[in-house]
Amino acid sequence: MHHFAHHSGSTCEYGYETSLHLMAKDILSQTKKITIPAVYVEFPDSDRSPQLYRAAQEVTIDRVVLEQQYDNFIPDVALHIGGKILFVEIYVTHAIDSSKLEKLKRAGISTIEIDLSKKDRMVTETELRDILLKVSDEKTWKYNVVADRIATKIYALSERKSLEDCDEGIYVDHCPVKSWVFGKNVRADFVQDCRECVFCYKYFSFKEKKEILFDHFFAQERNALRK
Repeated sequence: MHHFAHHSGSTCEYGYETSLHLMAKDILSQTKKITIPAVYVEFPDSDRSPQLYRAAQEVTIDRVVLEQQYDNFIPDVALHIGGKILFVEIYVTHAIDSSKLEKLKRAGISTIEIDLSKKDRMVTETELRDILLKVSDEKTWKYNVVADRIATKIYALSERKSLEDCDEGIYVDHCPVKSWVFGKNVRADFVQDCRECVFCYKYFSFKEKKEILFDHFFAQERNALRK
């Protein structure tokens, strides 16, 4: 059984992280598989909860590459899976920052981050193997191409509704949901209705004009894009 102590100091930390990269490559090369986290489509500009697109699943790996440059990015580990590339970043002292995240988005490469920063003791090969091969809280998506593509598609297909200020509050005229229920044009209260509505996922101001995006395509788009 291999294990590496997590010592302080830049030299020790660099050696520790490099050892984890090597260990991860060995495990993935030997097993030829990894369990990828569940994929959720997120809507950060609203109160809408992330929507589950695909549950966590085990996938087969064709090839494992360690610290090889792809364009202007050097991932800790790159996995070749069914003609696609998946990056795996192991976070001990430096998480993926906003600059690195933007590079990943521009490159269009899905990336998983394994967060080991909170471990202040030895990380064993068994522990790392379990994180890689099983469902684990330490393993999350930092960027997922499919989730990003679905969100972008939903934004493009959505209906934009104006938010109107009045003495009683903020309202949306001709609420599609209430119109379906009551069979006539009904306005919705932004605070009471829209913020909790599963069909509303983005609200914003543009040149003092407040608007909300209304989505009733999510289920259809999810099924269509899955094919």
